[in-house]
Amino acid sequence: MENENGNADPSNDDNDINLELDENNKDVIALKEQVTKLAEQNKQLFARAKKAEGFILGDDGKWVKKTPENEPAPVESPKKPEAQQANLDETQLDYFDLKGYSDSDEVEVFHKIMLKTGMSPREVLKDEYALAKVRAIRDEKAVKDATPSSTKRGGSQTGDLAQALAKFEQTGELPDDFALRSAVVNAKADKENTNKPAWH
Repeated sequence: MENENGNADPSNDDNDINLELDENNKDVIALKEQVTKLAEQNKQLFARAKKAEGFILGDDGKWVKKTPENEPAPVESPKKPEAQQANLDETQLDYFDLKGYSDSDEVEVFHKIMLKTGMSPREVLKDEYALAKVRAIRDEKAVKDATPSSTKRGGSQTGDLAQALAKFEQTGELPDDFALRSAVVNAKADKENTNKPAWH
């Protein structure tokens, strides 16, 4: 039925239907259940649409435009326990691994930034600060891997000192390595002290 504006008024449509139906009929019962279910779904959809438009349901059951005075207090979502937040799940670890970040130190940098900022794994991989921190870790590890450790140089350290001392005596040039430079200076001083006559 149409109202005076020419719009359909669904609330009056079921008043026009005057059918005598047997209330015990299974089809009628099933149809009533479907109508009730559909009406409930429509109410929910209508409520969502009104909320999206910025309305809230007033105490009188009418929808009113949301203002700071009538806005309900925000409901705080329960926080996850720290133990759950502290660890990345397998999906996130796999994502970092897929993107080429499998080193635990690099992943830890991303994880800390995610916890502080609330970023997702995708967002943190696009963040310039996070990427700069990871590049610094990679560069530091590359330098450590390229620098021979004391155990690698242990066998030839005396030979290195002798070579550096000989080069210093010939050219006057000290080695760049601070420890070797100190050793050369000390060896040169010791050599000069042993070469001096005792009476001098």
